[in-house]
Amino acid sequence: MSTKGENAAMLAAQAGFLNNSVELEELKVEKELEDTAGVYHFQYMLLLVVGLRIAFAVMSLVCTCGDIGDEQERTRHLPDFLVKIFFLTACNAPIHYALVPGLLLRPHALLQVSCNICFPCSWPTFALLAAAFSAFMINDLRDAFAEAKKGVVDKQTVTAVNIYQDPKVPISQCVHTVLLSSIFVCVYYSAMTEPIEMTLFSRFFWACSLFVQYHISLNSFRPDSETSFTKISRWALRLDDSQATNHDLWVALLTQDSLSEGKGASPRLRLSEAEVVLRFCVCYVSNGLYRIFIVYSLPVYLATSGAASDFALNAFAVTFVSDLDNLPADVEYQRFSYQSLTEPESGQ
Repeated sequence: MSTKGENAAMLAAQAGFLNNSVELEELKVEKELEDTAGVYHFQYMLLLVVGLRIAFAVMSLVCTCGDIGDEQERTRHLPDFLVKIFFLTACNAPIHYALVPGLLLRPHALLQVSCNICFPCSWPTFALLAAAFSAFMINDLRDAFAEAKKGVVDKQTVTAVNIYQDPKVPISQCVHTVLLSSIFVCVYYSAMTEPIEMTLFSRFFWACSLFVQYHISLNSFRPDSETSFTKISRWALRLDDSQATNHDLWVALLTQDSLSEGKGASPRLRLSEAEVVLRFCVCYVSNGLYRIFIVYSLPVYLATSGAASDFALNAFAVTFVSDLDNLPADVEYQRFSYQSLTEPESGQ
């Protein structure tokens, strides 16, 4: 294996000598079969995992056909489910085959030759995701500013779900937390800087990571909304929940409303615009950008597992990074500038 992770079978396949590549791959697999437990002997694990996901979707659709209720409501989750599974699989492929991207155009070669992973080579995929994330973040900030300038207040209460959104948490603690998250992300990345040899063992964990990827994204499912390009895009960039995109709260903070916990409490000091923008940015980075990196690099990270127990521990331990800024409980604030449009004016 070269310093980047290329082996003889990969180089032969990339050069177009598929027959020679298959022969080299068979010799490699034959040796692995002797040293690997039987449960890992299935060579096409990714196809099996994707097939299982589709089977689950079909089974779910069949089971819901007998339910009482709106048929559109019952079947809406199916395209949502399939699109998300397809998107995750489509993102995993260029990251896995970053060393030999030309093989992505020859699926038959991918099924016959296992490719090692060089995670640093997959930077174009993450650069594209980061660029799309930045565009959404800037657009969300502009929308919040525009609504704050209008001065329209249509909700009496707003809810903070993490420390960046909670005005009573000092900014020093927010900065400390995002720096700690950054350190953890750097340590996480350092585990994937070396080339990863894809054996039957590591290939099994890489394929099964699709289950974990979808599971940690389940909180983003919105059964009451239709599948659309914008919805899927925001889901893909981890921007469809209130951990980052708590629009009403950011508008309230940018409007510099006086907020209080409960009706009887006195209003708290308002945050400056500069501090709100800083909180907004670190909130998006911590709960959006870092989550993107973790979710889409998770198959690579889990492929480094040295044992089955490591896979189980690592699969959910990494989500701790995005939970560092969570509040013990959501905090609801009253907006003092709120006035219901349906209430009669005093004196009338």
